[in-house]
Amino acid sequence: MEKIHLNGIASVGIAGLGLIGGSMARAVKTYTDCVVCGCDIDPAATEAALAQGAADRCAEDASVFTDSDVVFVALYPQQTIDFVKKKCYIFQTGLYHCRSVRSQTLYGPCAFRHLYRI
Repeated sequence: MEKIHLNGIASVGIAGLGLIGGSMARAVKTYTDCVVCGCDIDPAATEAALAQGAADRCAEDASVFTDSDVVFVALYPQQTIDFVKKKCYIFQTGLYHCRSVRSQTLYGPCAFRHLYRI
């Protein structure tokens, strides 16, 4: 199978390696030529991602994202807000920051209602 090349994206970060984040990591690793960096506060999740080949690098903190071209946040809504607020120093200008999250929408609990540029 030929891997998809994402123009300008060589490294993908994923915060949260549970069911959603772990599945995203496996998909990115399987179908693209990107380096996958994962972050989870649960050491078992990071170890599983590395052991299953879903991630190239993992850590229990956001330091693993310093070289990532894009970061997907696969956390619960309030954890997402807290993560972005506490770890905003790793994100470069031009990335989007969540201002408010709708808790129940047609798109699920993580759908962003308002986004604004940092």
